[in-house]
Amino acid sequence: SSFTGGTTDPSPPPRVFGPCTAIPAGGSGSYSYAWTVISTNSAASFSNAAIAAPTITIDPLAGDTAYTIVRYTVTDTDTLLTARVDVLLQYTSYIIGID
Repeated sequence: SSFTGGTTDPSPPPRVFGPCTAIPAGGSGSYSYAWTVISTNSAASFSNAAIAAPTITIDPLAGDTAYTIVRYTVTDTDTLLTARVDVLLQYTSYIIGID
């Protein structure tokens, strides 16, 4: 057999990451959460974008790197102060064929 370096299957299965957890510190201890997709070259979704630790599903690109930038925003529900962080997720799908 020999390595051919590719396949005709253009649709690898989605990849689920998580739960992805971000833990706020300080404030009153009463928080609301929001996860949003800022940028992606694929498709990405959250199990529940309003909880502290959702799972994130990314549809990979066959034989390429899918990237997704997500924003995590936490708001102190007593003071209404907000903090946020952007996170880059990369997922590379390697597709090989064996002859």
